[in-house]
Amino acid sequence: MSQIFIASGVKRRYSLGYGLAAFYLLLVFIAVLFPGHISHYDPLNADPLNAMLPSSWQHWLGTDQLGRDVLTRIIYGSRYSLLISLAAMAIAVSIGACSACSPGWQKDRWTSLLAAPLM
Repeated sequence: MSQIFIASGVKRRYSLGYGLAAFYLLLVFIAVLFPGHISHYDPLNADPLNAMLPSSWQHWLGTDQLGRDVLTRIIYGSRYSLLISLAAMAIAVSIGACSACSPGWQKDRWTSLLAAPLM
């Protein structure tokens, strides 16, 4: 197990699960950032001859009704999901930071209403 010393002198141990979770997240981000290197199929190209194939070495998750590779479509679709979630998080953090800092800069009624639950 790995050990990390914190400033107070207390040792914190991380189990193997943390390392595996971090490795999995790293693989997901690599797949999202470089989808063309992981899958060599086009997510929009229909191939009716390969429609509804089960899992195989060529198509790990099989194909859909139009013959498109399911894993490729998941990888390319995850790019948009990650982009939308990061944008939503950035908007939420900026709104939260502005609403948290505004009572300190201005002393009007609206900001005192925002800060009242915190006091």
